[in-house]
Amino acid sequence: MLRQTAEFLDDPSLFTIETRELSEYETYDPRQEHIQALYELERLALEHGCKSGIWRRLRNVADQMGLDDDAERYEKLFHDALAKGV
Repeated sequence: MLRQTAEFLDDPSLFTIETRELSEYETYDPRQEHIQALYELERLALEHGCKSGIWRRLRNVADQMGLDDDAERYEKLFHDALAKGV
């Protein structure tokens, strides 16, 4: 979902997902990495531009992760972008 969301950035090449060695997964917490990726997509979208749909996708991810405050913020950014015609 995050990789698909990155396609809404004006320059999707700014976002990459790193691979890890299998041994690194012993102490791996995927939730923290997903939250960091979510915030990185948000930062890139705000700094480098994006299509309005990115905010709806980020909201969906935040909803799935139970990040209610973030989901609410992304919904507002979605409506703000629509109002600007982005």
